[in-house]
Amino acid sequence: MQKRNKSISGRHPLRPIPSGGEKNAAKPNGSTSGKAGKAVATGGRAAKLIVEGIFRKQPGLKEGVRTVFVERSAAAIARIAANADERSLRDALTAATDVGTLAAVLSDADVVGEGVRELDPLAPLIARSVGHKIELIARAGGVLGVQQVAQLLGITRQAVDKRRREGKLLAVPKGSDFLYPVAQFADGEVAPGLREVLAAMGLEGPWGTLDFLTAADDELDGESPLGWLKRHPEQLEPVLRLARTQGEHGA
Repeated sequence: MQKRNKSISGRHPLRPIPSGGEKNAAKPNGSTSGKAGKAVATGGRAAKLIVEGIFRKQPGLKEGVRTVFVERSAAAIARIAANADERSLRDALTAATDVGTLAAVLSDADVVGEGVRELDPLAPLIARSVGHKIELIARAGGVLGVQQVAQLLGITRQAVDKRRREGKLLAVPKGSDFLYPVAQFADGEVAPGLREVLAAMGLEGPWGTLDFLTAADDELDGESPLGWLKRHPEQLEPVLRLARTQGEHGA
């Protein structure tokens, strides 16, 4: 059976990087090497240009906490662009979305830098978690809100919520709300056998479940469990067998 990547829990809250993290790691005596100092200066100029460009296009962001967020984010992006090697940047640009690009580059501890790793050691881990979740959502064909699912299935929002709570629909959390992966639906209905598969997985978390359902598996002739359920609705047992195994490992 093909090994599956477990989604990273991402339980740790996002924490702002202290102001000291916006500088490159300094030497013990407090001085910064010539190369690092040049990178900081270059990054500072680039960050200023980024901020000015953003405010020109969206002047509404030039207020309160939004201004601070834009300035700090721009500083981090400029610093990474100045310090990262071209290979790392090219790899990040292969992501399907702009958020995925940022997650990819931030998950690279070498790119983030020793100074930031010391001040915020969870930053690369959080970025890897975000990047993996973005990949899973893309693999699932995107996500739908509860109202969209209600319209698709011809039921009420309350009925959608009830099915989610009963384990008949898969939903991933987004703040206090939930989003429903598109791949679990087919022809205006829930994929055949999904309820049984979700029950067989037991306590596996939503991201781990989505990973399982959308990952190709050699035991299913290279198809994903959801792909198999849609193409072979009368052959549920192979997927159930894999689901039980996954549930036992995740317990």
